[in-house]
Amino acid sequence: MASAYAHSRKSIKRLESKKSHSWWWDSHISPKNNKWLMENLEEMDRNVKRMLKLIEEDGDSFAKKAEMYYQKRPELVSLVEEFYRMYRSLAERYDNVTGELRKSVPVDLQSQGSNASDLASEPPSSSPSPAPAPAPDRPPLARRSSGHRAAGFDFFLGSGDTTSDHGHKEGDESSTLTYSDSESDDDSSVNNYSGPIAGHGGGDQALAKKIMELEAELHETKENSSDLASRIAEYELELTRANQRIHSSEDEIDKLKCEHEKCNKSFEHINASRDAGAELEPNLQPLLQLEEGEEGETLSGSSSNDKIVHSLAEELRITRMRLQESEREIASLRQRLESNGEVSDQKVRNLQDQLASARKDIAAWKSKVNAERKEVSKLQERVSRLKASLTDRDQEARELKTAVSDAERKIFPEKAQIKAEITKLLEEQSGFREQLREWESRGRCLEDDIRRLQAEKAEMEERHCSETEQLKAEMAELVETVSTLRTERDMAKKRADAVEAELVSQEQQIDEMEKHLEELHKELVGVVSAAEEARRKSKELEEEVEKQRKLVEESAEEKREAIRQLCVSIEHYRVGYHELRQAFAGAGGHGRVAVLAA
Repeated sequence: MASAYAHSRKSIKRLESKKSHSWWWDSHISPKNNKWLMENLEEMDRNVKRMLKLIEEDGDSFAKKAEMYYQKRPELVSLVEEFYRMYRSLAERYDNVTGELRKSVPVDLQSQGSNASDLASEPPSSSPSPAPAPAPDRPPLARRSSGHRAAGFDFFLGSGDTTSDHGHKEGDESSTLTYSDSESDDDSSVNNYSGPIAGHGGGDQALAKKIMELEAELHETKENSSDLASRIAEYELELTRANQRIHSSEDEIDKLKCEHEKCNKSFEHINASRDAGAELEPNLQPLLQLEEGEEGETLSGSSSNDKIVHSLAEELRITRMRLQESEREIASLRQRLESNGEVSDQKVRNLQDQLASARKDIAAWKSKVNAERKEVSKLQERVSRLKASLTDRDQEARELKTAVSDAERKIFPEKAQIKAEITKLLEEQSGFREQLREWESRGRCLEDDIRRLQAEKAEMEERHCSETEQLKAEMAELVETVSTLRTERDMAKKRADAVEAELVSQEQQIDEMEKHLEELHKELVGVVSAAEEARRKSKELEEEVEKQRKLVEESAEEKREAIRQLCVSIEHYRVGYHELRQAFAGAGGHGRVAVLAA
């Protein structure tokens, strides 16, 4: 900061003897300005395209990591587009105003600009001098600013304050995208302020010194903010690693559970083998006794006993082979059980070591968080100092206004430039206040992150303790399970004896049922033959029923014929009756007497 200040003082002393209009003409009328404008526009186009490409390509991955990024993505795209549109419009207006100025500048200024061409070759950040006296009908000219921002942007937009306020709002919204540009502007602002103030004597130089100190302190604060952001990124990386360790511990716990299940299965297999060996022991004793008495029986010379002895000896040999295989299997299972137990103990110890290392990492991380909290407190103190500096700057701005009003009566052409500088100071003051509010909000966010990380650390410790206790409880349950399995083995042996006796009784029942089944088969054969006989008889009965039905039909036909004949006879008799009645009625009484006599 001291070297920059000395360099600016040297530039001020060197430029006090020069023409007051030369630097303005070289910065605004020089043909190099169009080239600079074109290069800046091309670079801005490339940066905007790259930002949009990054947003479009990485938006999906950001959405997977956190839903907030996906929600903010359209807003970010619109801000970038608005920023690009604003920059293009400002550049076009700047180019138009520069062309009009090139036409309207008097000839004497052009001659003065040609005499001071040696100053045009110096960098813009180190070669400013007092501004010219603009005409009353022209807009006030601003100081030059280095970096990517065009000279005179803030004052070539128009005469209203609303335009500059809007520009500041847009700049604040896009501050995350143009952070490097703002840093370059702040770096060059020290030298830019020295030009307009150099012609006002020792008091103005003191004010320039104050402004340069504030600019340097602001630049240092921004550097500290970048360091703080890098530290926060490191803490997030450490937190990610801690989460990975927690996941690996959970995986180890799952593996231990699988090992416990395998041990339980091995215990069951061992108990089954022991039960088989225990079942073979009662059969082994009589076989051994038979083997001992085998020699005495061979001496007797009985052929029947020789056959029995050979069969029993063969069965004994097979039983011994099975017993040896069972013993070998039991030994291998015991070795596997011991090795699995050692591996489980080793994994438990490894998990305990990992838990201890995680606690150490948490302690180290806690110390880092405390150090970061101290850094935040220091940053807050620096912010308070900046607030005090801003208050002093307000006072100095008011004093500068008074000095400007006094100097206005003497030097009227410099009035517009001094007013422009005051406006710029006020705008920068508002920008500083916005930055202070932003730093305060970031400090609060850091404190919230610290509290959240402490809560997560406590939760992780409790989880590790609970998992360790759970493993111990599972080991105790495993020991109890082994004891219960042994008792169940004895009970299973007793149940096997009972099942064997039950099998013998069931075989007897099966023999009886087979005999009963044969009897039922015989009865079934008799029933089938009886059914065939009954079927034959039923067929004969059906034939006889058919004959009877035919006879009934024939008798019914005869009855119907007799009924028809009776009907005919009745009709004949009825007609004869009517005729006789009529004849009787016609004959009168004599006839009736005759008929009666007849």
